[in-house]
Amino acid sequence: MTDTGSFKFDRTDKETHLITAELLEHGLEPYGIYSEVYNKATIGKLHLLGRFLENIELFNDDKTAYSVMLQKDFEETGTDEYAIEGFSTHLMSLSTVVLAIVFTETKRGVKLSFRSKGSIKSNQLAAEFGGGGHQNAAGSFIFGGNIKTVINEVKKASEKYIK
Repeated sequence: MTDTGSFKFDRTDKETHLITAELLEHGLEPYGIYSEVYNKATIGKLHLLGRFLENIELFNDDKTAYSVMLQKDFEETGTDEYAIEGFSTHLMSLSTVVLAIVFTETKRGVKLSFRSKGSIKSNQLAAEFGGGGHQNAAGSFIFGGNIKTVINEVKKASEKYIK
């Protein structure tokens, strides 16, 4: 369910649906699984989401959105970097946005998460920073990276993918 974005991504093919149908025949309970994945928030995670939303910035003529999560955000909300799983969906929900970037400061460096729409190749942008992934979902990690420097470098590199 998570890899297919709840079956909404273009790469979700007939085989995926047939496998799901077979699982349903064997007693799979979709709501129970959905609830376990998406309805298990803590107050800390909701506070973190608030910070994430407050930090949203737009650039590239509002076609690119990003948000930054710092170590202090996790510490102050009693969460960790895994709590932001799925937050990029909020960036992608903006009508003008075709590329979303989440910058996460960790104790070891800076984690980059890229999401894109249509023909925007987020995996190529990720590759510029030592990462990879699918065309519309990719990531990378910069060990020991300074978050401000990384943000500036990624923003500059992203411009050519939007034109």
